[in-house]
Amino acid sequence: MKIIVASDHAGFKLKQEIKKMLENEYELIDVGNLELDKDDDYTDFAEKAVVELEKNVGSRAILICGTGIGMSIKANRYKSVRAVLGANRKLAEMAVRHNNANVLCLGARTTCCFKVNGIIKAFLETKFEGGRHERRVEKL
Repeated sequence: MKIIVASDHAGFKLKQEIKKMLENEYELIDVGNLELDKDDDYTDFAEKAVVELEKNVGSRAILICGTGIGMSIKANRYKSVRAVLGANRKLAEMAVRHNNANVLCLGARTTCCFKVNGIIKAFLETKFEGGRHERRVEKL
């Protein structure tokens, strides 16, 4: 599975840590910010991530900004995206299990660094249950 990662300046440091955590298990595609540039906009990186996600069927994305909220709002404007704010491990798991979430949004300023690993692991390792959830996802 390919994992697309993106962040603005606020999420840059956390994105770098996440990349180190995942680089041995997944193929990573980093669409930016590629250097710490404090004059950037999360919206641009969310859009780049979605474009890459749509090119790589079956992939998932992890988007990081200050709170994760802006990235989530922008990413969810695209029909192919089901982005969720990963506040904790259980929510990340259930977002995939019942909603077939394909984008995890994290807040670098709001997510405890000790919980990030578990949140990401739940998001990447959980499988969509399908069944009755499939018809609900189709209505999104």
